Amino acid sequence: MQREKEPKVSREDRRRERKVAGEQGGVVAKQLMALKDAEIEQLELDDDLTHEVATSRRIKSMNARRREERRLAGVLRAYDLEALMAKLNSQQSGQADAHCFKLAEGWRARLIDEPDALDAFFEEHPELDAKRWYRLVADAQ
Repeated sequence: MQREKEPKVSREDRRRERKVAGEQGGVVAKQLMALKDAEIEQLELDDDLTHEVATSRRIKSMNARRREERRLAGVLRAYDLEALMAKLNSQQSGQADAHCFKLAEGWRARLIDEPDALDAFFEEHPELDAKRWYRLVADAQ
């Protein structure tokens, strides 16, 4: 039996892969440095990475911060970037959901408490069915 040869990976392909990985590492590093302490804790990163991020975040000078961001991107090459990106994305979508919930709660309170709030609501959302919303607000009151 002959063994199948694996396709050769060209030098350009390897360079392209490193470049893409470097760009992803830069994006993840920038996102990690922009987070607050509580948000970093929610990500449940391992201790070494948490320490690296905390060290990088202490830098305040803009130029030094950029250098530190690049250094952190290099450190991130040793970690699974796809998993880190997934954690960051899920955290960001959770924050977006919380923001939407706050907006909805604010409108609910306004619509029940303020008589003219429904007109302001329709100015922001003209596509909604006015009769249905007048009935919903009246039922809620």
